[in-house]
Amino acid sequence: MLVKPVPAAQRSVVAMVVFLTSACASTPGPQPSPTLSADCRTESLQTITPGRITWAARDPGHAPWTIDDPADGRGYEAAVAAAVSRHLGFPRDRTQWVQATKNTLLQPGPKDFDLGFDQVPVTPQREPNAQFSSPYYDVRQAVIARDDNLDVRSVTTAADLASVRLGAPAGSAALASIAESIRPAAPPTIFHSSDDAKNALLAGSIEALVVDLPTAFYLTTVELTGTRVVGALPQTTPDPERFGFVLPADSPLGPCVATAISDLRRDGTLRQLEETWLGRSL
Repeated sequence: MLVKPVPAAQRSVVAMVVFLTSACASTPGPQPSPTLSADCRTESLQTITPGRITWAARDPGHAPWTIDDPADGRGYEAAVAAAVSRHLGFPRDRTQWVQATKNTLLQPGPKDFDLGFDQVPVTPQREPNAQFSSPYYDVRQAVIARDDNLDVRSVTTAADLASVRLGAPAGSAALASIAESIRPAAPPTIFHSSDDAKNALLAGSIEALVVDLPTAFYLTTVELTGTRVVGALPQTTPDPERFGFVLPADSPLGPCVATAISDLRRDGTLRQLEETWLGRSL
């Protein structure tokens, strides 16, 4: 449930020491051991509500990024948020949530949360109104196929798609991923219109459509009935779009959140959560 944080006037300047408990054991992914520096000890962290961490997210969220209530830790972003909270020393009973969307996360003015998420790309243009954490997800390209195309659905590697009739949006990173990861026998069909691409897939003139993973999930769950995400291609883009958590512009938590994300990336937690919630890699 979403809980309104304590108003600023009621905040104490003394932070509470919070210990990890077994309450989060049901959250997907491994339980990392904190490796934070002394400056990032839980009792030293300055949060909106002393002794608690406040997250902002949609409720209900959008699968597969958040499944229903973000406080449940189900879905990729919700699970990463839960892992970061635990890493900072805030188990579920010391975590509270407020409602937010991408627009409200980034709007000017005071914020009522410590961290927020809604698949927000890290861009310098947005930084005057907020600060971003280090990225927790690098957007990859994914393959969409019709449910009735069993040959494409059964592929296990990107190379297995070499003989498949592929399509991709014009000027997209998907084209580079096709060339580098799949190396198709025939050039992919290039679409200048998203409607043309969707219609070609449904009509069978192409067997698979390659788009970025967030778009792939949107298309298969909202627009293209009878299709599915087959898998994600290896990351080939040198500078992919990256998602980061949003923090208030003046938040002191940035370095500690960066340390937590770095540790979760290094110990394999982010990779495991990506495979659990965003599907298999080809």
